[in-house]
Amino acid sequence: LDYAHQLGGNLSVYTQMELQDMTEAQDAETVTVSFQDTTAQKQKTTVSAKLVVGADGINSTVRRLMRLPPAVVSDTTSIRGTVVIDHNNKSLRQKIDGSLIFSHQDTTLYLITIEKNQNVISWALSSKTTNLIDDEGVDATEKILMLLGYHERDDKSVEEKEKLELAAAVLRATDPENVVRAQNAVMDMSTGWGHRPHHPCATLVGDAAHACRPTDGQGGNMALEDCVVLCRAFAKHRNLSRNNVKELIQDFEQTRLPRVQRLHKDQSDRAQLPPGKWVSWTSEFVDWVHQGV
Repeated sequence: LDYAHQLGGNLSVYTQMELQDMTEAQDAETVTVSFQDTTAQKQKTTVSAKLVVGADGINSTVRRLMRLPPAVVSDTTSIRGTVVIDHNNKSLRQKIDGSLIFSHQDTTLYLITIEKNQNVISWALSSKTTNLIDDEGVDATEKILMLLGYHERDDKSVEEKEKLELAAAVLRATDPENVVRAQNAVMDMSTGWGHRPHHPCATLVGDAAHACRPTDGQGGNMALEDCVVLCRAFAKHRNLSRNNVKELIQDFEQTRLPRVQRLHKDQSDRAQLPPGKWVSWTSEFVDWVHQGV
């Protein structure tokens, strides 16, 4: 946002605002968007634009106002966290090279190291234990370890014990402020976004458009790809008349839809694999993903 302010020009940044309504103007060339601030003043603001891009996540208000079907809650809960490596826990960084995966019954934990020159470990957990989302702090950490079979580690091999001890060290080193919990939800990619007709002056990016299972953490990647392809569409359709806006939206969504659907299906299929049956992507699929847009 600071960078957006620095750009100046014909750019306005509003914060602490909640979208209320979105209507097509009578001139059929613009869409009017109504906001209300979330402070005690409840002040209302109206903005007119030729195009609205909803990037407001899985519970997208823009999506609802476009009358598109909402996301459907899945049977899993996700928890994500990060550990910043310092002198107290620097040994953790040396023990994780790339990624480690832990699976036990209906729970899977992924530990991922970022670039070598960044002292950060990220972890993500997926579990069918739905009430996990309500746990906080240390209790949540201990519950995760229980779900991973940590307290039964004496019955495991030496290698499995070492991996569980490493998982426990990472989880316990995580600042509760760096933990995000979410109930997973998915969207049906056979309808809605990418399938015309719907609102002529609005489109969606990221989870608002195509929320998927977090099996391999592709949601963020797909959102960034959306932005790249949308920018290309803007460059191609510079004159934003009503017809051009429609063409821009159609160009963007139809370009993105096949790739999104393929990744979406892959994440859903892999989420259904039973514990211990998780397999790596084929080299062909890896190349296709890394090829990007």
